[in-house]
Amino acid sequence: MNVGPDNYTNKVLIEYDGTVEEAKEFGNNNNLKFLRHVVRSFYEFRIVGAKQRSTSPVEWDVNGLKGRDKKLKSAEQEKVHYMVTKSVLRERIFSNATEVFHQRFRRAITVNDAKWSNQWHLQTSQNPSMGIEQAWNKGFTGSGITLAIVDDGIDTSHIDLNYDAALSFNFMQNIADPNHINGDEGHGTNCAGVAAALKNSECVIGTAYEANLAGLRLLDSKTGMTPSDEAAALTYKLSDIDIYSNSWGPTDSGITVDELPSVVNAAFVEGVEHGRGGKGAIYVWASGNGGDLSDDCQADGYTISMYTIAIAAVSKSGTPTSYSEHCSAVMAAAYSGNIDSDPNDLAIITTGPSNTCVDDFDGTSAACPLAAGIIALTLQANDALTWRDVQHLIVKTSVSAGLTGGFYSNGAGKQVSPYFGFGLMNAENLVDSAASWETVPPRILCYAFSTESRENSNGVTITDIIDLSKCKVLYTEHVTIKVTFQSSYRGDTNIKLKSPASTVVTVLGNRTLDDDAYQITWSLMTVHFWGESAAGSWSVTLYDVFGGNNMNLYSWELTVYGTVTDPVDGTPSAGSLGGKCTESGTCSGYMDAGCLKPGLVCVPCNNGFRTVHGYCREDGTEGGFCDVSILCQSITGGLECKSNICVTSESSSANIGLIVGVVVGVVMGLILIGIVIYVVWQKIGKMKVQPFVINGADRNAGYTNAGYEHTSGLGGSSKEGTVHRSTAGGPTIVGHSMGATYNLPPISNAHTFS
Repeated sequence: MNVGPDNYTNKVLIEYDGTVEEAKEFGNNNNLKFLRHVVRSFYEFRIVGAKQRSTSPVEWDVNGLKGRDKKLKSAEQEKVHYMVTKSVLRERIFSNATEVFHQRFRRAITVNDAKWSNQWHLQTSQNPSMGIEQAWNKGFTGSGITLAIVDDGIDTSHIDLNYDAALSFNFMQNIADPNHINGDEGHGTNCAGVAAALKNSECVIGTAYEANLAGLRLLDSKTGMTPSDEAAALTYKLSDIDIYSNSWGPTDSGITVDELPSVVNAAFVEGVEHGRGGKGAIYVWASGNGGDLSDDCQADGYTISMYTIAIAAVSKSGTPTSYSEHCSAVMAAAYSGNIDSDPNDLAIITTGPSNTCVDDFDGTSAACPLAAGIIALTLQANDALTWRDVQHLIVKTSVSAGLTGGFYSNGAGKQVSPYFGFGLMNAENLVDSAASWETVPPRILCYAFSTESRENSNGVTITDIIDLSKCKVLYTEHVTIKVTFQSSYRGDTNIKLKSPASTVVTVLGNRTLDDDAYQITWSLMTVHFWGESAAGSWSVTLYDVFGGNNMNLYSWELTVYGTVTDPVDGTPSAGSLGGKCTESGTCSGYMDAGCLKPGLVCVPCNNGFRTVHGYCREDGTEGGFCDVSILCQSITGGLECKSNICVTSESSSANIGLIVGVVVGVVMGLILIGIVIYVVWQKIGKMKVQPFVINGADRNAGYTNAGYEHTSGLGGSSKEGTVHRSTAGGPTIVGHSMGATYNLPPISNAHTFS
């Protein structure tokens, strides 16, 4: 993502484990003005008296706030960032067309849209076909489905777009009108036309031409956005919007890695749990345009979320486009243009701003709304589909024949590719399968970790093994791996994961421009093990791609999500194997029946699992059985065995209590001194002290401290990260928090709110 020079705002994102009223009270007690409930336990506040934009953060003490209010989980001053669209920019030629009414048909439709003959990506003659015309001819048009374009707005007056004002919003200006504002905008209108342009005589026909269109304006090259804005947009009108199409993301530089903000992850969870009446909102995401720079979409926290469907771009010839980022998180692909690399290729024609038609839209920006439109056709075929059903259907129905993209067969016999996921999406296959699809079983997870530190010498690989032989997941879906490692040249480090079925997947490819040498903890996600059994040994290997790269593996965590029973068979009845349960007594009909916790799914409670307090739990984990031979284990080391059950360690709690006690003592001393100073200053009329005071200079001007150098464990120096170091004798900044003030009078040249 791009970060401007004045990127700190006067807003604070608070994660607070309380009611809205309690969160407001917290703000009132700390000089924070309540702005909005963002999503779940996240709230946004304004720092009273702070400058709207600043080049440096306000000084505050998060740990001190947590010590005073146990419901406070996290607090971070928000920074503005500028996401990029996923289209390839070039000079455009605009054209207009006049409208002629054309009646819609349910069978063997005739398309009269002006540019239909050039819409190669939708037509049956294209090989391989995406089956869109065939789906239309079967009566699927997107009718009754609402698709939101989350972008830089849309042209609400465009004659070729079915815009729904009631479901649209502009999050940058906080107004209802999502129209483009700046002269360089129009990308959202391009995406809207690909997804759902009307069937008429104007410009083009969209994939789901009878779908409802909502415009959510989130991108603005001048204003910028915060993670809270993103979360608000991605959960807007959850009960009414079915699909959120996102052709944007962090900068595709091939250098940085950009993690998913916690509030955006919370928005995804909220969406899949409560969107579409509990069936789950569908989030479609462009995989990225950094292919020309050897970027890897595993470095983008948005595309590697298990809650998003990452879409790559296929050229007309069936090969990867030069710009499309590939990685093992990509689920499927859709057509887009590749004209900059292949003069014989064709771009995508679509709607443009000011009621125009453009003929050169491409990038994964074009592939994403095309996929979103196909999903709209699928939901029309079966609106009971859950967000996981949609992903399973894409895995089942996508086409690999006719594509050139390194396909191989995984341990479950599924063809998969790092360039195209499970292949080219096919609308006809999807609507046919969706009609009779049964809801997939509830999912569970298996988790294990290793803290065995390993290092290499030049040219030698590093391998470590995790045992998941007790795992109850027999049909894998998503696999996440959280790795803490360091190498002298991060871009030359290739990370591979091997499953019990001997499928070897690259979970992080080499990125030649990434010269970062800092230690990093990064989460990766892959769908390439889909359908395999998770039980057995998993291994991770770090490769030195070109030689001369010193690498260190410090720890890694493995989480496998999936089901106990075959998802093709649908959801088992409650209480049966793989079905939902409330406690172990509600599971029956098979040997060693137990109700797994977490998950509340019926499993065989054996092989390292046993019933504890009415639930089936894994031995050695929190709440599970333990004894002298079965030890309690967690990556933080915070468990102990007490009465044969693993519980939070009292020694850890005691240590925390001791630290808190010392801190409280120091704080009380400072407060006492502060009170004395306060009384004296009040008497001489110097000032009035209150919580979260911003000194006078900072109310009117930005504060810049040239003594601070921003270094990053994620993206290297000069990039947004999590660790800051002082080079001028000032306080060290960690996690965007700074030194304590505890209501003392402001120190010269310091932002003071506590």
